Amino acid sequence: MAGYYKLDLSVEGERVASVAFTRDPATGSMADLPGVYCLRTNLMDWDAERLWKTYVTLTDIEAVFRCLKSELGLRPIHHRVPRRTEGHLFDEEFDLSDEGSYLAHLDGSGATTIRAYARKWRGTSAEGTSRAAFWAFCDALYSEKDGFSGGAPQLVGIWRKGAARQFGLLWCGKRYLCGVEVPADARFDSVDWFNQRFERIDGEKIKRVEDGKRHPKTPL
Repeated sequence: MAGYYKLDLSVEGERVASVAFTRDPATGSMADLPGVYCLRTNLMDWDAERLWKTYVTLTDIEAVFRCLKSELGLRPIHHRVPRRTEGHLFDEEFDLSDEGSYLAHLDGSGATTIRAYARKWRGTSAEGTSRAAFWAFCDALYSEKDGFSGGAPQLVGIWRKGAARQFGLLWCGKRYLCGVEVPADARFDSVDWFNQRFERIDGEKIKRVEDGKRHPKTPL
């Protein structure tokens, strides 16, 4: 505090009657010389504001991994069937069932809505597939039935081979990565892109890739 404010004490006898303070940062302190943050880039056609907004999206990506490694990393819970996974958090080691894809864990205020949408795919050809879990999550978010949920999905894909990685999503006609809208002149070949049907698309052309598998879906 001494480096930022000047204190004036009013003393009456042996007691302090009042305290007054004024902002007076010391020369050379962080308040006096806050410094400059520099970014170096080869994108000469981008202005300063766009460069900064794009750079700070890294904080969103880092937050995803912090969540995966901290908030959800409580302890390993081993299960043999999907229905017993609800209500548990998991650590890095998780014995998943081989009975197909399913919602391994749901948490937060929107969990009930997601479960309700997931039940719609039971007994259909989509049951036990990744797209059914994806649809349940996206449909619940799109429905806006949970007042504490909203915006574009922020998703990380855990594939059968290789490490987890982000993928782009076409959401309501716009392209998003980690919940952040991607500008039209960005590079789209560095990540995989999907639409709301969970079909692979060309991120630049916003069209399903020629060899991509179709996923027919009942309207919401």
